[in-house]
Formats: sequence, structure tokens, C-alpha cells
Amino acid sequence: MKKSKTFIVCIMAAFFTLSAAACGGQESPGGSNSGGGDGRPSGTLTIRIVNKGYGTEWLKQIAAAYEDDNPGAEVKILESNDPAAVASKAQSASNDADIIVSMNNFFQLQFGDYLVDISDVYNSVQEGYEEPLKDRMNQSFRDYFETGDGKFYQMSWVETYGGYLYNKTELDKAYGGDENYKLPNTTDEMIAMCAELKNNKDFEPIALSTSQSYYDLIKYTWFAQYEGLEKLNNILRGYYKNAAGEYVPCTTTAEFTKMIDAPARTKVYQTIIDLIGKGNYAHSESDKMNFTDSQNAFLGLGYGSNMKKCAFYLIGDWFATEMAASLQNSGADVRFMKTVVLSDITETLEDTSMTDEELSALIDAIDEGKTATEAGVSENDYNRVKEARYSSHSAGIDHCIAVPKLKKGGAQYAFAKDFLKFMVTDEAQVLFAQAQNGLSMPYGYDVTRLETEYGIPLNNYAKSIIEAKGDGMMLVANGGNTLFGRSFPLFVGYFENAAFKGTQTAASAIASIDSSYSIEEVLKLIAK
Repeated sequence: MKKSKTFIVCIMAAFFTLSAAACGGQESPGGSNSGGGDGRPSGTLTIRIVNKGYGTEWLKQIAAAYEDDNPGAEVKILESNDPAAVASKAQSASNDADIIVSMNNFFQLQFGDYLVDISDVYNSVQEGYEEPLKDRMNQSFRDYFETGDGKFYQMSWVETYGGYLYNKTELDKAYGGDENYKLPNTTDEMIAMCAELKNNKDFEPIALSTSQSYYDLIKYTWFAQYEGLEKLNNILRGYYKNAAGEYVPCTTTAEFTKMIDAPARTKVYQTIIDLIGKGNYAHSESDKMNFTDSQNAFLGLGYGSNMKKCAFYLIGDWFATEMAASLQNSGADVRFMKTVVLSDITETLEDTSMTDEELSALIDAIDEGKTATEAGVSENDYNRVKEARYSSHSAGIDHCIAVPKLKKGGAQYAFAKDFLKFMVTDEAQVLFAQAQNGLSMPYGYDVTRLETEYGIPLNNYAKSIIEAKGDGMMLVANGGNTLFGRSFPLFVGYFENAAFKGTQTAASAIASIDSSYSIEEVLKLIAK
């Protein structure tokens, strides 16, 4: 692997030094470029990035390495705190960015024909590889961004993992060591453990802010576990299963009704209520805390005079960057759990008599790499539960990068694409992993190489993410790239508040969604 001066300096630096995410800086006008005499990009490349969650240090490091490799090029980074403003500026006459980077997706821009086709980036072959990028990356991400005619207009800049964190420090204290407790495999086990922690250990088991809809990270995952990932993806496309068992476009009210008739909607909402509903296991002051307060409470720092400890927190893997200062202050050892499987999945298996205890034992067998025969179950049941265990809603599908069309030309587009091709090299991905404490992009770089090749140890947080992903995390989408998925949500955001206050049941939540949308209007969209 070619190493730039910046890369070498960074590798020699302390790898997992935690630092708070940078604040947004002042914006300045962008520039333009003309190719140098050697054919390498020269001039100014302007990148506008939303400074949230993962911060901007990763991009600054990659930009510096790119400049080292291309002496005639300058990469100017403009920071913004407003994702909507970044998107709107990209489709206005005042656009001055060659590349836009956000913690949102750009499907509205894509469908409005405001983005440059970057298929040649996906088709490019980076140094040290024989296959093109699209064949070595996480295939779930490729499938998500690929259009029906095989083109690409966006790419993710972080893979991300979303799920439950646990505070190992506090659990070890409560149980006298990790040999005395087992992390839950199923939602029923999680509910049982929360009950024990609340009643016997004086815990506020689940840290939560009702002002933040982090449970969006698990709703569609649990739905996919129960109904199957194939069915979810087809629903998001606006397809229903006809009498012949084929998925075909929905065109009538009756077909629409059949399409969204999915028992998992009720199962998911009820599970959320069982966990964080009124009087259950969410922090008693969840409706008073903002997301920072709830994360501090999870870390054991308390909230006001309430110093009770918390065990679990639903979040994405940006947590360590976002809460770097508090994490360091608390000294807490926090790690991700593998995806908790919806206990109701047993209703959909061939063996419908499987108990939750037996389901948990099957999950253990899957985690240990045992076969279906060794686990004593059918191949179909084994594969259904394995898919459930290694499915996750990744916020990476909404952390997107794109090249806007307006006020730029072919030479500048080529400049931008050249930078994107560099961004997915091993060199750049190492810099990203360094800046993000061992997290990765979805482009095939194995972050464990940081240990094996550079002697840089991965921390427990990073290792837990690698373990949770298993040998191939299956992406659960929420519909951003599909017409139906954008026009009719299966779930409503911010259900946490209603669940916590007891103002909605599972049935009323579903009814409120379904009554808020015109079936006829949605069908018109699907038919286009």
C-alpha cells in the first residue's frame, strides 16, 4: 500500500485518543480546477460536509493525504450544521460545492436529476485489488444505491452499526463479574434482564431520551426478523404477494391493504412498549432528558440528583465520537451487543413450538458457528434465525456523499470522482478507521489489519462492532431509495414519547399512520 506523508504521520500518532467532535466552522467560497500537465487533478476541490455525530476529522485526514499524492490539488472543506441547507444549496444557482457529504441521503436530489452519475467510481479498481469497487464492497450497500438501470448517484462514507450498547462496567459491578450474567439474545430475555436489574439491582435499565427517535434503528430490523428481509424489501418497493406467490406491483386498494397487512407491525410496537412503555424499564426521567443527558446517564454519570445506573442504550456506532469527552470522563467500558432477536419470530418458524429458551440456544449455536444439524433444527429455521441475528439497520445508508450537477462542468466532475476513488483506497480507509476509533467504510477494508499490520490495538468498543456484524451484516433499509418507502412509512418516528407516556397502544399507533395517508394518492405514486 502506498503511504503518503500524512498517512505515515497519522499512523505514528496515538490511535485511539478520544476527542470531542469539532464544531462547524465558517464557510468560504469554493474554487475550480483545470487538469495539470501530467493529467493529475489540479486547482481547488470544494467539499461541503455536515458536521454531526462522526465529526469531520476523517475527511480532513483523507483530504490532506490526497493533497500529498496530488501536489497541484487543494481540497477546501466547508462545514455546516444543517443537512437540509446542504441539500438545498446543492440544487440552487448558488451551489459552490464539488462534493456534498451529509448524515442524510440525497434521494430527493437524485430523483430530481441534480446529481452526477458516479457509476465509474463503483466500477473503478483500486490499488491492491483485482475486482472493481462494487464487487468488493458490502453488497447490501451496493444493492441499496444501485438504480434499476445499474447506475449509481450516491455512496456511503461509513458502514455504521446500529443496536443496543451495554455498559459492561456497571453490569460487572451489579453481578460481580461478567461470568455471572449472560447478555440477552432475544427480546424476552432482554425484558427479563431489565426486570431483574430494576427490581433487584436498583437500575434504571434502559437510558432513553423521548426527544430522540433512536428506536428507528431497530423497528425495521425487528420487522424484517419476523416477516423476512425479502418481504420487507418488497413492501418498500410497493409489491405484494399474489395468489401465485409472486411479488408484483400493488395497483388497487385491496392489494395495498394486503401488502401492509403485516403482523410484525403490531409485534414491534408492542415489544417497544414492553421495554420502554409507561412504568416499564426506561429511565424514569426520559421525558426530561435530551439525547446528551440520556447518554451521560447511560455512562454512569447520572442525571441531576438521580445517580441510578443504566445497562442499555439504543444508538448507532457514532456514539464513541459524539460522546468522546464524557466517555473518557466516565471510564466506562461500553460495547455493542449482537442484534437482539424478536422473540415472536418463533411464530413464523417451521417449528412453531420452539420456546424462547430454545430460540436463545439456537442463537448461541449460530454465534458459535455450528450447523443446523448440530443445532438440531431444520435448515430453513436455522437460516431464518441467522438472518435475523445478523440483520441491522445501518445509518450508513443515510450518511451519503454525492457530486452535485449545478455550476460545475466535466473537468470538475472528473476531479470530484478522482477524490472519491481515492477515498475508497486502503490508504484512505485506514485514515478513516483511525479518526473513527476503528469504525469502517463499507468498502471491504478489514479494520483488524490495523492490529496485524501496524500493531495498533483495537479497543473493546471497535471489537464489539466487528463481532456484532459477524461475517456479513445484512442491511435493513427503511425505504429511502424506494417510492413506496418514501411515501408510506410502516412505522412512525418518535414513538418513544408515546410509548413512555402510555398515550398510544400498538394498535392505535398503526391506525394513526394508516389514517394519515391517502391510499389512492400512494397508489398513484406507485403507478408512476
